[in-house]
Amino acid sequence: MERIKKIKYFIIGSALLPAYTFAAPLIDKDTGGPKASPSDVTKFIERVKNIILGVAGIIAIAMLIYGGFLYMTSGGNEERAQKAKTYLTYAIGGLLLVLLSYVIVYLLVKTVGGNIK
Repeated sequence: MERIKKIKYFIIGSALLPAYTFAAPLIDKDTGGPKASPSDVTKFIERVKNIILGVAGIIAIAMLIYGGFLYMTSGGNEERAQKAKTYLTYAIGGLLLVLLSYVIVYLLVKTVGGNIK
């Protein structure tokens, strides 16, 4: 279980590492302070949304693969097979949640009249 925690922290850490790259267009080069343009803030929010949904989707798919691997290698061990089924159930639920959240955000933005990619 300790190994899974390390993998989770590695995935989350590596996903947050390029955050400065996405935030850099919001920093004024002359003053070093933030830019106040609404379009820049909207683009930043879109980037953050895409990053969060992408990372959540990657984690859900990784857990789906891990659960499938556990199930295939359970070898008749009922406890390990049950653990694999739990991983698969939660991974599928997480993937559905990521897809549903994207659809909800998309519909809200389209209803309000904004642009989304």
